[in-house]
Amino acid sequence: MRGIFSLTALVLAVPGFAADRYVDDAGSDTTNDCTTLATPCGTIAHALDEADAGDTVHVDASSYSTGGLSFKGSITIQGAGSASPQSLLVTGGGDVFNLESASGTVTIQGFAIQHAGGDAFEFFLANDAATLALSDIDATLSGGQSYAGVNLYANTDDSLTLEVTNSTFTNYQTGVLAYASYAEAMDVTLTNTTTTGTLMQGLYLSVSGNTADTTQQTDLSVQVDASNMATDSDDALELYGETLGGLELIFNDNTFSASTSYSAVKIDFSNIRRIGIPNAMWRVWLNPRLSMWCSSGGGMRSLPFAVRTPIRRKRS
Repeated sequence: MRGIFSLTALVLAVPGFAADRYVDDAGSDTTNDCTTLATPCGTIAHALDEADAGDTVHVDASSYSTGGLSFKGSITIQGAGSASPQSLLVTGGGDVFNLESASGTVTIQGFAIQHAGGDAFEFFLANDAATLALSDIDATLSGGQSYAGVNLYANTDDSLTLEVTNSTFTNYQTGVLAYASYAEAMDVTLTNTTTTGTLMQGLYLSVSGNTADTTQQTDLSVQVDASNMATDSDDALELYGETLGGLELIFNDNTFSASTSYSAVKIDFSNIRRIGIPNAMWRVWLNPRLSMWCSSGGGMRSLPFAVRTPIRRKRS
């Protein structure tokens, strides 16, 4: 379905420079490196195979039946949109997007996803700093509340940034799930993001490392704005870890909804240095772990508030 691509996006592919690559359901993969707008590739998988670090893969508006899409390194994958016009990915079981390792920035935006198993996005990061940015995503899992909309595991001594904007994740076990082991820092920002039909947490973050070595403890920064986290049988938003260095939490104008036997927001960290909650709506225990939840239980709408502890300088 050609016509969505802009002619201004057409560039010549020069070795050693970032290239634009094009996908259209009417295109062909045969002897095609996907760099010519007039003769696009037919599958996203082939374009990702052809792409080099720093490239942008443009996916035209259409419906694509695809298996798992694996790639490595810094890349931008640009769909036509999650609504109309729409780049729709339809898969069976298995992860839809699978990032095996990366340094630099991975950006994925403008997709509707319908799949029957696996995570919508599974990222495994090791060794290097990375930024993962998702926007304009509408992902739905059929066949039961399992897996995660975003599943991120980082085993790195560098920093990690996860940004999710204007996106919806429906019918997963966990909407956004992120583990950081020995990371220097993990920064997570959710903006206008909704998890619905979620069995467990809307957002779950966990950090681990070495409790005896401050250079192997993670500075965690979490900002959630204008988002809706809903869960059927667990905490709507949960942060957990044993090796927290510094902590910064900023929540603005969100709705967190949990069943009445669980917490709207729960924080459970040992080895936390200092925390302040400038909002009487919260109940706090520090002995030595911190558990925090809305005193009324069930759900709540967050007022602007921030929680901060010292954030360490970058390791030498």
